[in-house]
Amino acid sequence: MPMDTCEICGAELSFAHDHRPDNTGLDDGPPLRTPRKKMQPKPADETRAIRAQAWATRRERYGQKRKPQTEPTLDGLIAWLETQDPKSKYDYWDVDRCAIGQYLTSIGTSHAEQDRKDCRLILYWNSKIAASKTAAGETFGAALKRARRLHKWTP
Repeated sequence: MPMDTCEICGAELSFAHDHRPDNTGLDDGPPLRTPRKKMQPKPADETRAIRAQAWATRRERYGQKRKPQTEPTLDGLIAWLETQDPKSKYDYWDVDRCAIGQYLTSIGTSHAEQDRKDCRLILYWNSKIAASKTAAGETFGAALKRARRLHKWTP
């Protein structure tokens, strides 16, 4: 592809230049990068729909004021454990994947949020229900048995 040549210096023109030291940028060489392509703005209706969906998802997860939709209870934990596959295992040492952590996530809260309120309940559940003496005991079925046993002793 033939290139134009500058009339003054005879260089091939791949960028505009004017041979003046006036800091206009014309003699600084070719641009270091091509200008970034800007996205076309979305129509107002599409933007409104995206925002509405995002807020609906947020309200579904956190409730209206980002509080747990239900408070954690032993009855709720037992009901949740009954819905889990009894042979499925959980990771007691991972806060988000342990049995109690998964239950708290399902009701719209977390270990951290409960620890700010009252960590004694969660710590008690962890020690009596989620923890087992063997790695083979870290199944939802075994945790359900321990939770039911604890429920008999709780007034």
